[in-house]
Amino acid sequence: MFFNVYLLLLLCGLAGQVFAAPTIQYAIYPKDGTNAGQVKKITDGLEAVVNKKDIFISASKYLGTFYWWVPLTETQAQKFIQDFHDITATIDPIKAELDQERAVSGMGELVGDLVRDLSSTSQLRKRATAIEFDEDAVDDVKIISQPKGVTLDDLKGYYYDGTAGQKTVVYVVDSGATPDTPDLKNVKLNWIWAGPNPATGMKSDGGGTGHGTCMVSRVAGIVCGSAKKAEITVVRYTDKNGYSNTESAIDGLVKVFDDLEDHQAGKSAVVNMSWDSNVDSKNTDRYDAVKAAYSTLISNLIKNGAICVTSAGNAGVSTPITGLPTLLASTMSGLIVVGGVDDFGTQNPNSQTASYVKVSAPSTGIICASTNKDDPYVGVTGTSGAAASLSGLVANFLTLGKSPSDLPGYLYGLAYPRKANEPDVLYNGIDFRNLGGAKVATTKLTKPTPKTYSFPPGPTFPTTVTAAQPGKATPTTTPTAAAGPKCIHAADPDGAMGLCPSVGATGWCECGPSNYPITAGNNPCGYTGKLPKPTILQSTSCGGSSTAPPPKATTSAPSSPPLICPDGKFYATDTTCGNGECTNAGGNCQCIEAGYEVFNEACTCECKK
Repeated sequence: MFFNVYLLLLLCGLAGQVFAAPTIQYAIYPKDGTNAGQVKKITDGLEAVVNKKDIFISASKYLGTFYWWVPLTETQAQKFIQDFHDITATIDPIKAELDQERAVSGMGELVGDLVRDLSSTSQLRKRATAIEFDEDAVDDVKIISQPKGVTLDDLKGYYYDGTAGQKTVVYVVDSGATPDTPDLKNVKLNWIWAGPNPATGMKSDGGGTGHGTCMVSRVAGIVCGSAKKAEITVVRYTDKNGYSNTESAIDGLVKVFDDLEDHQAGKSAVVNMSWDSNVDSKNTDRYDAVKAAYSTLISNLIKNGAICVTSAGNAGVSTPITGLPTLLASTMSGLIVVGGVDDFGTQNPNSQTASYVKVSAPSTGIICASTNKDDPYVGVTGTSGAAASLSGLVANFLTLGKSPSDLPGYLYGLAYPRKANEPDVLYNGIDFRNLGGAKVATTKLTKPTPKTYSFPPGPTFPTTVTAAQPGKATPTTTPTAAAGPKCIHAADPDGAMGLCPSVGATGWCECGPSNYPITAGNNPCGYTGKLPKPTILQSTSCGGSSTAPPPKATTSAPSSPPLICPDGKFYATDTTCGNGECTNAGGNCQCIEAGYEVFNEACTCECKK
């Protein structure tokens, strides 16, 4: 009898496990996270139906509770909504919203005209112990110290104050970092782990793209950094499995605020946010809750003296900015939003803009550190890197004594357009022609040679193709060859590098077979990725033949014809691209990240199943 009862109980238990309703992750935001009674009531209610160890609570010791992250069945979620609707702002299943590559940032209201303060510039220079000079710095770093009336060719390197951001903390809230990549070998990294299922103790870059490594190197890297002595705190929001979402980023800012309060009293600080959250504004409850969380965190960071920097986004110059926290910049003074240009100051056509995007930085084919020790540098495109470079410049200014309240206006006052009718571009105020007897310490750099990728055989130049645009297909016409010399830039398919203004917005490229499929972007060729500068920059003179050149020799041409997929897209079969869309199927393919920021990592492609 006892055995039969035991067997019945065992079978019931197994049945309960086998047929248990599936759970999914929900984010629950309180109406008032500072109300201890309401917070306890929500926590107790969750612990009544979910194991306590499965509940993640994002809470600041100083600002209250922001959300709970918890696995619930649909039935449990519906009942929770009914029982706690009076004290919860929103209860929503989690979707993929966080966009690292789309780079969103924000500045805010700045009262009064922004006029360059030359007297302030000279005062800052007097504080410098010496000027340092990185000879043969890459162009996308040199431009930071490019004075008016000087071309990049005339500027032989990057001039910067010898303090170089020293004793200023830059929080890089991102996917993590790769400590042993060569560009970061002189950078001491402090670590904070944030978000649900935090990757505590994992000092690495999660998420598969190397985005965080790239951003840290643009702030403080030996070759790529704008503030080479800044103190870097990596706030890794990707979890143990490399996953991240809006809630990951919010908790990252929660951890930054508490760390500033607990450990960085009296220190200047910069918070770099090279990402945004694409929350559906039609889901008004969730949108409002996320917006309120970002607003509370960033406004309090700014109030406490931190400079918050984010990127403008890569959805195109005509696409309005809608992501968070960037959109807050329209009403929040002190949030700095960074747009994107090429090395010559031309607006990157993929960079978004708005009235509050008051400064830009290089974002087109810029060089940064990779996670691959064998290929330690990559070429990337997108405003994420622009924001990181500007974060480093801000760190330099803070170290030199500029007050956080005055810094945005000072930064905008120094910035100036490198070409007529183009955006204002960052500038550190150092004019190498006027250094007088100042001591200049020179470091000879070796320009990196990022890994290159072979293209499909070619060339062919179709007259008209259909290029996939975000949301719709639009015909794109390859420009007709004009009389006289022109630059044939094979690795600049949409002309975004700005190497040859004479060919207009788009330029010649080697497209491979005429039936090579269009993947994404405003691009008449069969690939979207833009390769690193050493491959692209054959010449800046735009001279040479007026006709298309013969195909370039490739180191590893595809062994089979390009793969043709029914939907015109390829997808990675490994984790290098995060199982996302990629190009150049059948050969060395490239990852395409959201917002068309490209990280040149080899992956294996196939048609979508």
